[in-house]
Amino acid sequence: MIPPALASELQSIHTNVQRGEVVAARTAIAPLLSSHAGDATVVQLAAMVERAAGNLEGARDVLRRGIAAGAFTPQLGNVLGNILRDLKEDADADAAYANAISADPAYVDPYINRGQLAASRGDYDAAIEWLRAACRIAPRSALAHVSLGNTLRQRGDHAEAVAMLRKAQAIDPARAATSLHLGVALNAAGDPRGALIAYDNARSAGLNSPELANNRAAALIELGDVDGALALLDGLTVSAPAYMTGHHARARLIWEFGIDRDPFESFAALARSYPREATVWESWCAALNGFRQYRDAAQVAARGIAATGGTPTLHLARAMAHSEEGQLDEADAAFAAAQGAWGGHSDYRVALARHLLRRRDPARAAGEAQACCDADPANQLAWAYLGTAWRLLDDPRERWLHDYERHVALIQLAPDTGEAAEFAARMAAVLRRMHITRHHPADQTLRNGTQTAGALFTRPEPEIAELKAMIGRAVGRYIDGLPDDAGHPMLNRKSADFRFSGSWSVRLRRSGYHINHVHSEGWISSACYFALPPHDPADGADAGALQLGAPPDELELDLAPRRIITPQVGALALFPSSMWHGTLPFAGDAERLTVAFDVVPAR
Repeated sequence: MIPPALASELQSIHTNVQRGEVVAARTAIAPLLSSHAGDATVVQLAAMVERAAGNLEGARDVLRRGIAAGAFTPQLGNVLGNILRDLKEDADADAAYANAISADPAYVDPYINRGQLAASRGDYDAAIEWLRAACRIAPRSALAHVSLGNTLRQRGDHAEAVAMLRKAQAIDPARAATSLHLGVALNAAGDPRGALIAYDNARSAGLNSPELANNRAAALIELGDVDGALALLDGLTVSAPAYMTGHHARARLIWEFGIDRDPFESFAALARSYPREATVWESWCAALNGFRQYRDAAQVAARGIAATGGTPTLHLARAMAHSEEGQLDEADAAFAAAQGAWGGHSDYRVALARHLLRRRDPARAAGEAQACCDADPANQLAWAYLGTAWRLLDDPRERWLHDYERHVALIQLAPDTGEAAEFAARMAAVLRRMHITRHHPADQTLRNGTQTAGALFTRPEPEIAELKAMIGRAVGRYIDGLPDDAGHPMLNRKSADFRFSGSWSVRLRRSGYHINHVHSEGWISSACYFALPPHDPADGADAGALQLGAPPDELELDLAPRRIITPQVGALALFPSSMWHGTLPFAGDAERLTVAFDVVPAR
């Protein structure tokens, strides 16, 4: 029992936090924390004060000192896990949740949080295990059922995800957010009309969030109502101007459907209204650079720097844009302006390494890329630039990093030729129906073609499930056949337990190709072929082929590919995600239909 005088002081401090009077709360909690170091209530409030002050590290340290002093409770362990998760200290967060569960197996919160943490890392099997346990412990918890439903959707278990979210809705019909989550699951399950009904229910229950409008627009696109989706996103960028996702969604819609509007006009309007808000300029620059509109990005970054006094992010955006435009001296100056804040950051090092390669300075590029790889061993772009620098330096480690024979495979998904042709024809028919846009996504690598949105392998079509299973078996065989090398950045991650971190389909038409690129979110990448254009008299010998090892043309390094693979219908090409790869253009007026995906170790 907390003494009444102490309880009154704690309540007063809590009220200060709620009012935003953090300095007063900090001043008042300090002596109490000193005199009640082992009191869980005092420790938890002290951590809340530090968190309100934006000092997550301080909140973590307060909790750890309090626990060491004997203040541990399951609730305190759960709060520590939440703080550690916000700090991206995932392993320690998981351990904190585990300690809370061990101390009180009937306390549901750490089960939910542990499941959400595992899901955020892509470990859906572990996440679902913890969330199923949460639902058993608290069968009337809508949050537990919503969390489980969302994770099942992320794993691609659409029917069960919808059922679980309907159960959550029945548990707490007044919880409007559940209808939003249900709508997302229904849209992913191929039922956009059902999704719209769920979104209407969410709105009727009082939800009026930007996320609701954005997801409603996505369902309208699935139904072919592009005009309705654009009208909704137009309104969203006005009613919720700070919701940058809405501005990006609007720009992507206009671009991919070839609408005669300026994709970036909502960013421009926002900058006119809030000229001193750096986030506006930074988001606008990110969109322009992402869409490869580098000249405009450099100009907008300069305007943003003038309006706000400059931020490290704006200087870096300007440096990247100038470099891509070939304005190398201007890029040097902008990189220097950003270095103080960004110098040791992976994004900065990768961008600078790319610029230095364009500058024909492979030694410095290698140094920046190597430092990035040392700090972030899974950074695929850094390894790609390091490999290119080694190649320019005639360093034999280039061939060690990417062995174009042993690290690359071309596998027939179906061994029987007739069966392979029949399966490819069925898959092609299914995939064509998914290509509803008119232009390639501006922030992707294909040209003169279209790409499906969302995670292909989570779609509900039975043919997609069949394809995913076949590919999973092929990837397993590929991994088994890789060499063992504990010192190699790809091979040291070798694991039979893997997951798909992305999946999509690409449809190329006349003059279609992929610019040379790598997959930053992958470990193993791919190309699986379901329709190929016939040879055209205007085509060269390797038209439509997959080329490996040639860096992006825009770096103007004039390095030939290390290997060229001739595609085959029904075949799957697998290679390291850090290996440069692209597709050579073809002349014929026919389609080239593929599926691609990335794989990463499950844990």
